[in-house]
Amino acid sequence: TAFSASRERAAVLSRAGCALAAGRPDEAERLLARLDGAALAGAERVTWLNNRACLAIERNDPVAALALADDALALRPDVPAVLHTRALALLALGRTDEAIGMLEAMRAGGELAAALEAQRCRELARAWELKGQLDYAADYRDRARQIAR
Repeated sequence: TAFSASRERAAVLSRAGCALAAGRPDEAERLLARLDGAALAGAERVTWLNNRACLAIERNDPVAALALADDALALRPDVPAVLHTRALALLALGRTDEAIGMLEAMRAGGELAAALEAQRCRELARAWELKGQLDYAADYRDRARQIAR
C-alpha cells in the first residue's frame, strides 16, 4: 500500500542519516541508492537531497554538496539542518563569510534542538578561527560545550 511504501522510504532516509552520523558513508550511500530521488516529493526529497549533500561533504566533494543543499533549500528554505549542511559545504570551499551567514540564519525560525545548536556553535567556532577572530571562536566553543552537557 502507499502507506507502507511511504513508511519504508522514511525508514530508509532515517537509516541513511544515522549511517552518516555514525561515520558509515558507504552504508548511507547504499541506502540512498535504493530510492529514486527524482520520484520523491516534499519532505522526502528534501531529506534525500540533504543526506546526499552530507555524503558529498564526507566524500570531499563540497561543490556537489553545495549544489545538493541548494536544491533542498529551493524546496524548503526554512529547514535548519539543510542550512547547516550548506554552511559545511561553504566552509569546505573556503567561503567562510557566507558560511557564517548560513550558520546564523539557522536560528531565524527560533530555537534549535540542543544537538543541532551545539553543532552550529562548533562550526561557528571553526569559521571564526579561520577568520583569525580567536575570541569569537573561543566563545562559540564554550557555548557548544555548555549545550553538550
